[in-house]
Amino acid sequence: MAEFCLTCWNRMNRTPGTERDYILSNGRELCEGCGRFCRVVEGERTFKFLYDLRHRKKQRNAAVLTPPRFLSPGPRPAPS
Repeated sequence: MAEFCLTCWNRMNRTPGTERDYILSNGRELCEGCGRFCRVVEGERTFKFLYDLRHRKKQRNAAVLTPPRFLSPGPRPAPS
């Protein structure tokens, strides 16, 4: 099977596909379109909502771990 990076794949098929639409390889492989070593398209993603759920969970966890800026501690009262 021919292996193409996402950019070459979209150019050949005239589609605006993203990582959400296609399964990309984990490692870098040789793209037969541009000749670069990059992640290539392995197949079309069937259940796109699973991709959304996985990536939203990572973003939500990152937001929980970083404290919001508006909750800064105020001035401390003087000890009595």
